[in-house]
Amino acid sequence: MRIKPIIPALVGAAALAVPSVAAASVTYNPDTGKGFVGKGDVQTAFGWNNKQLQDNANGVTFKFSQPATQAYTQDATQAGTQTGTQTGTQSGTQSATQSASQRVTRVVTCVITNGSEKNPKMFINDGTRDGSRVGSRSATRTVSRDVSRDAVRDVSRSGSRAGVLNGTVASDIAGDPRKGVSQFTGFNLNGRSTPTFAPSGTVQWDAPEFGNEKFGAWSFGAWSEGGWSFGNYQFGDYSFGETTWGGWQSEPGDNPADCLGNNPHMVPGSLTDVTTEGAITESAVKDGDIESGAITEGAITESNVAYGEIGYGEARSGAVTASGQGTMSATFGGLTKVIWPTLAA
Repeated sequence: MRIKPIIPALVGAAALAVPSVAAASVTYNPDTGKGFVGKGDVQTAFGWNNKQLQDNANGVTFKFSQPATQAYTQDATQAGTQTGTQTGTQSGTQSATQSASQRVTRVVTCVITNGSEKNPKMFINDGTRDGSRVGSRSATRTVSRDVSRDAVRDVSRSGSRAGVLNGTVASDIAGDPRKGVSQFTGFNLNGRSTPTFAPSGTVQWDAPEFGNEKFGAWSFGAWSEGGWSFGNYQFGDYSFGETTWGGWQSEPGDNPADCLGNNPHMVPGSLTDVTTEGAITESAVKDGDIESGAITEGAITESNVAYGEIGYGEARSGAVTASGQGTMSATFGGLTKVIWPTLAA
């Protein structure tokens, strides 16, 4: 990202915290740009003799410069994505039907008189009957689904970073040669131009500092369903139809009507008529449909947030602050020489 430095046109001298200076025969007040430079300081800097100074005095200019830094701030944003998984449980019920057949046996007995003779009779009839019953059982299963915060649930965090731009702040000084009785004795400093800051490189940024993430809503995928885990069926009683009889079994010549037809020769109280239900022969259970209940959602297991590139806003320039020792220089014919260093600000 290319940053265009924002350099203020004016920098107040008072903000630079530069003290007044007095060195050798030089005095200078950076707040006003006024002071005095003795001719000897200029002669020494350029290696001139007195005649050369007298000849060149009107062409000498002065400048004050000092190392300085300019503060910068910049907003930063960063987006990311987060994925996760969610598990849940689901209950359900399953109905079933089961058919069966049952053996039924009917036994009829009585005693028939023939004169003084008593003849016991027995008649047996075997039959079967069909039936069915309905049951149900509970079921549970575990379900899971993938969740993500890709695009739909944005993860963003905002912050800022600080930076510093190194450079120098400088101002031109209005210097007028001061003439004594017969020659120039030095230079009166009668004011300065507005100091300007000139960067010497690019902004040196600190690492950005971020606040907390701001999450949107999860975007859920479809549930991935596992197999059902079933309990035991709970069946009701069998419901049987009519019995299909196979026919009476008796001694040759005997007839069930002997006992069941209001026979006047039957000994009173001798009649028995007992139907016995035998074992039930069951068929396989026929499973019905499963009625699924609502899913009980569990916790979401979150992955780490995957952050993208950091986006930076516009760089904002701040105050310029003196950061080192200043110097006063003199220039003649394109050649610049330092007159004196100041104390560190």
